This record gives sequence, C-alpha cells and structure tokens, in this order.
Amino acid sequence: MVGADSRSKGAPEERRRFYRLEDDIALKFRVLEGREVDASMQRVLGEAEDTIALAGKLAATSDEMRRGLDAVKRDLPDVASYLEGLNKKLDVLSRLIIARDSGLPSHPTHSVDLSASGMSFSTDSPVPVGSLLELQFAIFPSNACIMTVGAVVTCNEIPTDESPYRLGVDFSYIRDDDQELLVKHVVQKQSRSIRKTRPVRG
Repeated sequence: MVGADSRSKGAPEERRRFYRLEDDIALKFRVLEGREVDASMQRVLGEAEDTIALAGKLAATSDEMRRGLDAVKRDLPDVASYLEGLNKKLDVLSRLIIARDSGLPSHPTHSVDLSASGMSFSTDSPVPVGSLLELQFAIFPSNACIMTVGAVVTCNEIPTDESPYRLGVDFSYIRDDDQELLVKHVVQKQSRSIRKTRPVRG
C-alpha cells in the first residue's frame, strides 16, 4: 500500500514514470475537511472495517492467487483452470461490493486525463489548491472501482459554458494493487488505440 512516501507526496520524478491517457470514467468526489481526512485515508488503505476495505482485501487476495497460478499451470493445468475460475469470481465479487457501496453508475460520467498517479477533470465549482479530495471512480471496460485520496494541485478556469473549472489532482493515498491496475489499464487502452490507427497492410 502507498502511504506517505515519494508517490504519496507527488514527487515530480515519480509522476513522470506513469503514462497519461484521455479516458471516460464514472467519477464521484468530495472535498475532505477535518477528521474526514483520517477516516477517508483509513478506508483507502484498508484500515477501516467497511465494505470498501473488505473489497480491497479481496482484490489483494485475488492478485496473490494470480501470481501463484503461473507455477501451477506448468504441472497441473486442469487445477490451474479451476483456480482461475475461482479467481475471476473473486474479482467480480470485489467489484460488486465497491460499486454497491460507492453508488457509482455503470456508465462514464466524466472525461478525464488519467494516469496511475493522478488525474485532471472538469467541474462546476472551483476547489482551492491544496484541498484534499476523496475520489471514487470506475474504469471501463473492466468496471473496476478505485478509491483514493488526492490533493488538488491546479484549478484553472476554462472558456466553456459547462463545467468551467479544470482540476488537477495528484493521488496522495492509493493502494498498490489499484495503482498497478491503473498502469495496466492505461497501457492496454493505449495499445488498442495504436492498433486502431495503424494502417492495415494489404
């Protein structure tokens, strides 16, 4: 899990390691104040006993199973196939738990600039730089749900009639598993985009 290390502090050299992607996600966020910050951080890091914490533990268990399956496949392919099926069910259960608790819709609500270390998105109202946000969002097509605490690093007014403020947010607290999930998501979507634009050879 990521705590107050170089990633959570948003070090520039760390942020440059991650690719960015224009993406459509389902997003909910709120400004945290006072004791809300500690409570939200505990939920993100799995220290609070609620459904999001439980889903985080399920996701971590699922990832451990995936790493062990490679060894099983070589010697017991039938057993590995069965375990893969169980692991997929665990993934689905984890996503359903988070989606139910967060109330996120099953369709995109925001166009964002997304990476594994932060995002930018448009909003109706300005938020002061330095504010902490609790962000809950779903990525597609996997429908994976992620919760983070992020710091507002920019808030710019943009010339548009809808959602005239653009926020830049660095993820201050995010589970390692969720960060790895975002890395894979960005790389996979970029790869699909490159394949679509690559000319077809006759």
